Amino acid sequence: MLGTHHARFDPPDTLRMTIKGDIGLEDARKLTDICREVAEKQPIYLVVDVTGLGGISPELRSFASKNMHASWYRGVVYVGASLVTKAALKSVAMVLYLTGKSPFDIDFVDTPDQVSAAIQRQRLKRGTQAST
Repeated sequence: MLGTHHARFDPPDTLRMTIKGDIGLEDARKLTDICREVAEKQPIYLVVDVTGLGGISPELRSFASKNMHASWYRGVVYVGASLVTKAALKSVAMVLYLTGKSPFDIDFVDTPDQVSAAIQRQRLKRGTQAST
């Protein structure tokens, strides 16, 4: 638990985060460190529940685009993103793409029940079936 945010690794390759409230720059650093540490062994699928997310400041978008490494991720699934949140998250992905960093699949789903199907679609597309 990081303040009001949570992170949990589900073997073999899925990191799940729940974001509640605003994300400060220090929170973003800690969450980024967790992603980096988990992805050191292999690229991961990241699932982020943003249902309770506060705002995403321009400073935070800039930090994410400079410090996220697409090589860490096989795919990302965001749960419960509002239209404004989707736009902000897509802008970070676009910056990664435009700076030459390898893009990863991004899906937006409405509920946690839809996450497994989204990850399965990404696995099929990338040919990365889960093994335990």
